[in-house]
Amino acid sequence: MSEIAPRWILAIGSLAAKGVGCPQAVPVRLVNWRRGFYARVSDHHATGLGAVPAPGASLNGVLLPIGVVGETIKDIDEREAVSDLSRRDLNSVDLHPYSGFQVPRLRPGETVAIYTPNNILRPAPEYPVLRSYIDVCFDAFKAFGSEKGVGGKLFAEDFLRTTDPESWKPIADDRARPLYPRYVLLDPETPNYVDELLRRLGLPGRRNPPD
Repeated sequence: MSEIAPRWILAIGSLAAKGVGCPQAVPVRLVNWRRGFYARVSDHHATGLGAVPAPGASLNGVLLPIGVVGETIKDIDEREAVSDLSRRDLNSVDLHPYSGFQVPRLRPGETVAIYTPNNILRPAPEYPVLRSYIDVCFDAFKAFGSEKGVGGKLFAEDFLRTTDPESWKPIADDRARPLYPRYVLLDPETPNYVDELLRRLGLPGRRNPPD
């Protein structure tokens, strides 16, 4: 990793909610990386999102100043380690802003932080994808895209399109008792929107969460 502490982090999942209301946050596409449900989260027995290098692939995300996250980079490193994720360095050349935006100029030697799984572990019955987590991710991307004028549903559907389609199942329908600890939605209609999108993938979800 770079010896210079990063001032920016690329949010590829629920952390994108921190970009809502943040003037400095930038909607971007990251090239030659793929997003998928690849990271096991042991404290609530689920599989979360991670990004891995993948030539020719791309994903969308929210470029955030570290300060808006409310933690130091060391704090984020420790939190992401719970999901077996480690920080990697990104160069700005791999980040392409949506039309009308610019990627911030980095200092010499400075990089952007992204978190990638140490081991790619896809969802399994004992470590499903939580529907509550999916709700929060789509809610964040939709709200951020709408606020920034790039189109809320467009930005959210870019999230769907650029997430590994083979990594979405099994899904546990835990909405009645959310297992994702930060289940807060900006739009109460998001669950209905998520259901509509997931039906496109043929993913109705399981009715009961794991014990």
